[in-house]
Amino acid sequence: MMERWRSGPHDQEGGEENQGASGSAPRFSVVIPTYNRAGHLAKAVQSALDQTYPPHKVIVVDDGSTDGTTSAVAGLRNGAAPVRYLRQANQGVAAARNRGILAADGDWIALLDSDDIWLPHKLETARRLIESDGRIDFIHSHPVYDFRFVTGNLLEPELTVAQSQDPAVLMDGWYIKTSSVVIRRSLLDRLGGLFSTDLRTCEDFELFWRAIAAARSIGYSIEPDVVIGSTPASLSRDAARVLDRIKDNIEAMSRVLRWLDGRPEQARLQPVLIRRRYWAARVLLTRAAREGCVVEALAWLLRHGLPRIEIGRAVVSAGRGLVNGENPSEV
Repeated sequence: MMERWRSGPHDQEGGEENQGASGSAPRFSVVIPTYNRAGHLAKAVQSALDQTYPPHKVIVVDDGSTDGTTSAVAGLRNGAAPVRYLRQANQGVAAARNRGILAADGDWIALLDSDDIWLPHKLETARRLIESDGRIDFIHSHPVYDFRFVTGNLLEPELTVAQSQDPAVLMDGWYIKTSSVVIRRSLLDRLGGLFSTDLRTCEDFELFWRAIAAARSIGYSIEPDVVIGSTPASLSRDAARVLDRIKDNIEAMSRVLRWLDGRPEQARLQPVLIRRRYWAARVLLTRAAREGCVVEALAWLLRHGLPRIEIGRAVVSAGRGLVNGENPSEV
């Protein structure tokens, strides 16, 4: 389910849509969702507070932690630091991000996961990009990693600046890292909804793909300004949920394709996701066959609205891969 949201009156003050070199200074509300990561959270929040261009506010959304997260945040709230702590029953990271966005009053939303950290110039770089181009609605940057775990599609090939500003290129891979993203509030308003709360994974890409399609201009910093952490609880590394992740990927692509249907000016983006969805269906069927649940996988694809001809092609191709001993990678 994609949560609906519309911006409030404060979003129109100061001519936000044309904010740039002649506009007012951007106000970044940092949204940090967290769940049982008290040991990592303090570093993430401190990295947001230590920016050379200070955030307007830092909003921590505790998604029902049971590990002392409340105490960890309380220590960071002593003093004049603009940290707001919100706690809710466990609902998932999408719901936590959505609540933080709803509570934010800046004209830009900066996303930071609680196991990642920003380098000190993150928001300063974003400010400079905004001031250089008043049409920028979406910003992301080149990340660095604090681990050496490289497998499958975990680390994507390097892109040029021009490629990183092209929605068609960005939709063709997992290039956008959540903790590097800064989004104009009014762009979220134009999207008509926030993060989908019924997707366990890929909810970030589902929103990001809509955002880059709707953005008037995309900003990108090739200079690293975010460090991506590695935690054992990371959903993207859970080997037991491979089939569920692939299903989430397929569903996210299908939702964006339906969203693009009413936007003929973005027609060039649809073939990118159609091609990726076909390959994801092929991988799903191949892995399901190896795990003895191919009938269930086929039924799932049919229930989720994939065209029968697309499913048929995926079945034939997956069958050939099995005969040839193929070991499919994740999508």
